[in-house]
Amino acid sequence: MHLSEFEKRIYNEYLKALRRGKPYNTKKNFDKIDDETFVCLKQLSQFFTSFAHIKIDAFFSAGFKDTEYQPLSFFKSMCAIKLYNVYMNDKLNKADDEWVLSFVKESLQFVYKFCKDNSISIDEYIDYESPSGVPWYAIHLKEFKVCIYLLLAFPMFENKLMQHSDEIELIMGKDFIQNFARHRTMFVTSNKCKKIARAGLDILKTQTKIKHKPN
Repeated sequence: MHLSEFEKRIYNEYLKALRRGKPYNTKKNFDKIDDETFVCLKQLSQFFTSFAHIKIDAFFSAGFKDTEYQPLSFFKSMCAIKLYNVYMNDKLNKADDEWVLSFVKESLQFVYKFCKDNSISIDEYIDYESPSGVPWYAIHLKEFKVCIYLLLAFPMFENKLMQHSDEIELIMGKDFIQNFARHRTMFVTSNKCKKIARAGLDILKTQTKIKHKPN
């Protein structure tokens, strides 16, 4: 039975999460893996490939947040997906947490690439809509491709958000709009997050201007 390197990585991410921060041994020999685990890894590989925005390490960590053990098969369930969404939203409760700061930096890279691929400026990102009329940033928020704290660094973001509050609520749920003021406060009062997000956007805007500068 052959497993790809990606499928082996999935299993080792599971083992890492299972140890809940304790040391663990990376599995290297998969020659004697049982049939059930083999099939499960193939299914999870298809899942993570189809939903590439899901952070694999966080997905498994979410399943072990309130319990010491979950079988690998659990992570094929809708319950695992729900736990992941809750886990990711909970991680955003501390704007200056290292995980959040890393997410902001990843978001900057994502926004830069998205704008480049769609031939729009960085400032146009929060106005750019999908074919269905929904702002792309809302879809990216839902998929955890973009951090809310990066969006708050856009000067007009709150006004844009309120203009589309109904659509945003349908995508993100009522809790998002209700919790927006809390996220805004955490962003404004942060020591690191605010600086990284704003400085990062300024750098992206400068870079894109240089690249689009006429000869």
